[in-house]
Amino acid sequence: MSVMRRYTFKIYPTASQDAALGNTARMCAELWNALLQRREDVYRREKRTLTAFDLGKEITDLRAALPEWRAMPRSIQERVCGDLDNAFKAFFRRAKQGAGHQSGYPRYKPTRSATSIPFREMSKGGWSFHRAPEIAGKPASGPCGAGREGGFASAGAGNSTAIAVAYGKA
Repeated sequence: MSVMRRYTFKIYPTASQDAALGNTARMCAELWNALLQRREDVYRREKRTLTAFDLGKEITDLRAALPEWRAMPRSIQERVCGDLDNAFKAFFRRAKQGAGHQSGYPRYKPTRSATSIPFREMSKGGWSFHRAPEIAGKPASGPCGAGREGGFASAGAGNSTAIAVAYGKA
């Protein structure tokens, strides 16, 4: 039997770290939206589906052309690409099972309020940063909520895997 465990840590980034995390979260949402648009465009024009492998090649081209994308870790970009591929697989699986219009087609993500950064550090799980929840109906300030309540770093690990990940620069 497989056991999934989640560990959540509260973080208090400095102002510059908070800005960097917010920028990375925004770029993740932009990448998701660009890859989703690309999949839709290729399907409309050529009636073929792009896989995560195909989209990974396009990420390589994007990194070669634009330095701001080269600065972002490749593993984060691959995780976004893989998550989109998994979202489509789940959509088609639900559609095949007869869910019809309630199959949950992958949606575009709002870039202005992007809240998470996926990390691919472990084989079954990974790290993810999320914005702090609302406190008394008021949102926490900053992309990671550093102004009031801090942000949250969560890690999931399968089969009681120990988590030992060190992060250097933010």
